[in-house]
Amino acid sequence: MRRRTALVLGALVLGTASAWAYEPSLLNMTVPSALQQGDIDLLLQHRFYGSVLDDPLTTLFGLEIGADVGLGARYMILPGLVARVLYTTGGQEITVGAGYAYHWQSFPLAAQVEADFISPQGSTTRGYGVFGLLSAEAGPFFNFGYLDVEAGYDSYLNHFGAGVGARAELNESWAIVGEFYPFFREGIEQHVEELGSSSAFSAGVMLTTAGHQFSLMIGNSTALGERRMMAGTPGFTGLYLGFNIQRRLP
Repeated sequence: MRRRTALVLGALVLGTASAWAYEPSLLNMTVPSALQQGDIDLLLQHRFYGSVLDDPLTTLFGLEIGADVGLGARYMILPGLVARVLYTTGGQEITVGAGYAYHWQSFPLAAQVEADFISPQGSTTRGYGVFGLLSAEAGPFFNFGYLDVEAGYDSYLNHFGAGVGARAELNESWAIVGEFYPFFREGIEQHVEELGSSSAFSAGVMLTTAGHQFSLMIGNSTALGERRMMAGTPGFTGLYLGFNIQRRLP
């Protein structure tokens, strides 16, 4: 897995940059896609398992203890119609899905509806389910601020979740981003061993170039993506570092 990750990282970083500006994004949340038809977006995600609060000098702020890694791609098939695939090492989870994004021209609002087939590896057998997601973004406010909200249903966990995020663009390259996922249970969930008990959050900085996007973050969860962030955390166990690297191919 380390070799595959290194190969993907090299492709993400060394590829020739696109002449177009990169589309906005957040740390885990799905932002209504602004890819152009035929564009491909490659994604590498890392969430380190070690807390920065636990003997940081010995563990190099938690970097030596291992990480959950995600490798994914999105492809804009037709205007607004985007497909995606994702594999995460934590839980050996496979995601295949598609969504449709719409951007209002006369109002600062965009929305996307998405349905994903998910297949996480359980303790004894592989599970299957569908994750439905509705996300929206409003902005810019005062020419630099964006607000994102989303709601989803996970049939594998039989769990409803939601999230809110914000992005403040300091200039054309740098932005400060944050996300919060309030955790709540209805008492009807399945696979409860995979559910937490507390809300999840993350915050970080983002560097955008013509063809790349780099994010460095810290939060109270090692989860990747909004589906697992919505599932909550097992109380406060520490603060964890992570990063994303995205590469756009026209």
